[in-house]
Amino acid sequence: MHIILLRGRPGSGKTFTASKLARRLQCPYLSKDMLHDILLTHGIETLEGKQMDHAFLQSWLSPQADIESQIILDFPFNHDQEYQSFFDFCTHTGIKLTSVVVTCSDEQLWRERLKKRAEHPAPNQMITDYDEFVERYGSMIMEPKSHELLVDSVHDIEQILGEVEGFMTLNKEN
Repeated sequence: MHIILLRGRPGSGKTFTASKLARRLQCPYLSKDMLHDILLTHGIETLEGKQMDHAFLQSWLSPQADIESQIILDFPFNHDQEYQSFFDFCTHTGIKLTSVVVTCSDEQLWRERLKKRAEHPAPNQMITDYDEFVERYGSMIMEPKSHELLVDSVHDIEQILGEVEGFMTLNKEN
């Protein structure tokens, strides 16, 4: 199995990019927000739901690890230990992982995206203010690991998709 993971802070553009990439590559995509919203609407609190999201993901992927398929994951993995745990899981199970960090270099645009989200937030979108996210994470800019691609959602989506596809090709060669 080959996973193309898009991760980043809320409002960075990862869901938009993931959906467009899934269409371009004609493969399914799974979003943490989709899973988490279902859990929240069934009364499962945020922290417990977050743990369940990650447990579900690994239990769903494990039996499929050796299947020749491709899937897009829209999971933020906002904390290094979460990402490292998933990276180790992929390595251990033989899943090929292409990881892409999505950011937005235009703070005003990022703030506008979050304001728009605040008009009709999904159940998991309890924080919709840029400054509250900065307080929570310390920075909205997520530093990519040495093996990750960093894309900036201020660019045209076709340019971003081209960068991701080029990175995937480069990863296949290595």
